[in-house]
Amino acid sequence: MDFKIDFGNALPPAPPPADAPLHASIDGVAFPLGTDECVFRPRGGGEPHVMTIDVLTALDAMRAFRTLDEHAQAVASRVPQLAGRIDAIRPVLENLVSRGLLTADATFLARLDTGEHGAAAAPFRSIVIRTCDRPERLGALLDTLAANEARHRGGHRVVVIDDSREADAVARNAELIRRYADANAADIRHIAPAGWARALERWRRAVPEAAPALDELLARESAGRFRSGGGKTFNLALLLSAGARFVVLDDDFLLPLRRHAGHDRRIRLDPERKPTTAFQESLAAALADGDALDTDPFAEHLAWCGRSLGHLIAHQPAMRPQRADLRGIELARLGNLSGATRILVTENGHRGHSGSAGRDWLFWLEAAERASFTRDREHYLATLARPNVVFADDAFVLAARSVFTPFMIDAGLLLAPTIATGRNGDYLFGALNHALWPEARVLRTPYTIGHRQEASSVAKAPRVVAEQAALADFIADWLVQRGLEIRGADPDRRLVRIADLLDDLVDAPVATRIDLLSEYLAMRRADLVRRLQARYAEAPDAPVYWQADIRERIEVNGRALVAADPPRLAGWPEALDAAGCADRLAVELSAFTRALRGWPALHAHAAARGDRLLDDAA
Repeated sequence: MDFKIDFGNALPPAPPPADAPLHASIDGVAFPLGTDECVFRPRGGGEPHVMTIDVLTALDAMRAFRTLDEHAQAVASRVPQLAGRIDAIRPVLENLVSRGLLTADATFLARLDTGEHGAAAAPFRSIVIRTCDRPERLGALLDTLAANEARHRGGHRVVVIDDSREADAVARNAELIRRYADANAADIRHIAPAGWARALERWRRAVPEAAPALDELLARESAGRFRSGGGKTFNLALLLSAGARFVVLDDDFLLPLRRHAGHDRRIRLDPERKPTTAFQESLAAALADGDALDTDPFAEHLAWCGRSLGHLIAHQPAMRPQRADLRGIELARLGNLSGATRILVTENGHRGHSGSAGRDWLFWLEAAERASFTRDREHYLATLARPNVVFADDAFVLAARSVFTPFMIDAGLLLAPTIATGRNGDYLFGALNHALWPEARVLRTPYTIGHRQEASSVAKAPRVVAEQAALADFIADWLVQRGLEIRGADPDRRLVRIADLLDDLVDAPVATRIDLLSEYLAMRRADLVRRLQARYAEAPDAPVYWQADIRERIEVNGRALVAADPPRLAGWPEALDAAGCADRLAVELSAFTRALRGWPALHAHAAARGDRLLDDAA
C-alpha cells in the first residue's frame, strides 16, 4: 500500500488530442502521519494509500473532470516547487490513474448504464388539481386539460382538491367538474371541503396513532380558524396517491407543455446548472414561447418518473450524458450516481406570470438576462410589477432536490410531507425528501407549463423590505446542513431521525434558539447583500433606475443586518419579542415533528387502501 512518488525529470508528453479523456480525483479522507506524509482512504471502500503531502495537494487540485494536461497545469500552480515542471507532472498523473485515484470519464459514464433497467414503476393514479376560491382559473385549466386529453386520448383520472372557503366557489367548482365529466366521459373526482373533513375522520378512526399528522398536516381548520396555505392540499394529494405516481397541478396553471426552443435532449449532470430567464412583452407572448409538443406530456413524464437512470438511458439513448457534460464537475458531487439512481420527481419550467411574491430574484440575473430586463424604463417598471417571463432549462438536468412545484411525483415510496401553512412548502418538500432518499434525483425537463394568475393580483412593484424567511426555509436549510448525519437505510426510521434532529432545536434553551434564528436571518441577508453587490459591481453601465433600486435593496438589508430587531420569521406577528420568537419556533417545530412521526403509519394505511382511498372523501 506504499505510495510515494518522486516528481523527477521526464520527457514532455505529446500534445493531447482534441477529444482527450477527462479525469477527476476520487473522494476520500486523509490522516496525517507527520509533516510530510499521510494515509488517504477512499470513501466507499478501496485500498488505502500512503502518500506525500504534495501528492495529496495534487489530488485536491484535480477534483473536477478535466484533461490530464489541464490537471498538470493546476498542480504546478498549487505546488510551488513544481512551478514550470509540467513535463515532470504528467507521468505522475498517469500513475495516479493506474492506481485508481483518478477516475476517467468513460469509467464514470459506464456506471450509468448499470442497474435494473426494466424494474417496474408504481402505477399512475391521477392528475391532481389544487384549487381555492378561483373557479375562473380552474375552468381555464380544465379546458386546456380537456384539449390535451382529447388530442392524445389520455383518459387519465382527475382529482380536484377544493380548499375553497366560499360556498359559492365550491358550488361553481362542482359544476365545472360535472361539465368536464360529461363532455369528456372522464373519471373526475371532486374532493370538496365536506368530503375532505369526512376523510380525515375516517382516517383518524383507522389510524389513531396518526392523529397528530392529520391535525397538523391535513386539517383545513384549527381552533375554528381557517388555515391558509397550499401545503395541506399538497399533503392530501400525497396521501391520496400513496403507492402510486401522480401529477400535481395548481389551478392557475395552463396546458399544454411546450419545449424550450433549441433544447438539448441529453441529461446534464451538473447539479449547479441553472435555468435561463427570458422576458416577454406580454403574457400572451410568454405563454406562446417554445415549441409545441406532439406527444402526450403525461406519457413522457411517466417514462421518466419512478424509473432508474439506467432505464432512461437504455430506453432513450438520446438522453445519455456525454464526456463533455462532465467537464468542470467535481466527482465527489456525482459520486453516488449510478444506473440504479431513481428519478423521484420531475419538474418543468414556467412561462407566463412568475408566481414569485418577491422581486429580489430579478436583481440576480446574469448579464444578458439583465439587459433584457432593463432595456428601457417602461419595460423595467412593468416587469418589476408583474414579470411576463419564461423560466426554463435548455436540457434535461439531474438535480439533488426539488425546489419548485413538482410535476410528476413517485409516491410509490414513502415520501415526507411538507408544512401545511405558510410559504415555500415546495422547497421544504424537496429538502425533506432529499434527506429521506439521498440517492434519488429530480429530473428537470426543458419543458414549460403555462402560468396565469388572476388579474386582481396585478399590482405595482412591492415595497422593498429586508430579506425574510419562512419556517419552511429555516427547516429546509437546517436539513441541508444536518441531513448527512442520517445514515440508516429504513425510510420510516430516517423520517423519525429527521424529526429527532428538529426536536433537538425544540429542546434547546431560549437563548440558543434566539441565536439560531438571528444567525440564520443574518446569514440570508448577508448572502443577499453579497450577491447584490457583486451584480452592482459588474454592471457599472447599467441604467440608473436599476442601479438605484439595487442600492436600495443593499441598504435595506444592510440596515437589517446591524439592527437589534427580534428574529421574526415570515408570517409571525410583529409584536413578538426575541423570547417570543424562540417560543414560537419551539411550538411550530414541535407540532411539525409530531406530525412527521405519525406520517409513516398514515402513509402505510393509504397505500394499502390504494384507489379506494378516494371513496373515503366521497
